[in-house]
Amino acid sequence: MKIGAALGVAEQAVEVAVPAARGAKVAVYAIGGLIVAILLAFAFWWFFIHPGQLRQAAAQGKVDGKLGTAAATITTEAIPQINDATRQKVEVDVQVQKGQIDVRAAPDAGTNIRGVSDGVLRNLCVQRAYAADRACLALHEDPAVVGPAGRDGAGTSQPD
Repeated sequence: MKIGAALGVAEQAVEVAVPAARGAKVAVYAIGGLIVAILLAFAFWWFFIHPGQLRQAAAQGKVDGKLGTAAATITTEAIPQINDATRQKVEVDVQVQKGQIDVRAAPDAGTNIRGVSDGVLRNLCVQRAYAADRACLALHEDPAVVGPAGRDGAGTSQPD
């Protein structure tokens, strides 16, 4: 007897002995089909998708490694530049302070040049740099001193 025929005879004997076996047969085939489908899906993933994922993970690892070393390199190269810029800023600040001290310590520092000092004060008052200063309050109260330009305000006339 062949194996297929023997299985067929065995199935018929079980169906005769246990009538509920007919529904169990369908369940066994369904479970077998599900197992085959899962195995096919796993094989598809293993041969077609998994190698691409491995390549992508390897490439990502290389990129991460390069970024890690690049960040360290950038940091080590940037620190001297930052220190140099800070040193230059301190040097400029010192030079500005020395210049201010020299200007204020000059023998004629207190000399008032009327036209220049009034012009500077008016300009500072108009720009609101010293708006709360007492001298600015006087300028703001007198519209003739700080106001719109007159007819010749466009600068078309020649200086005297």
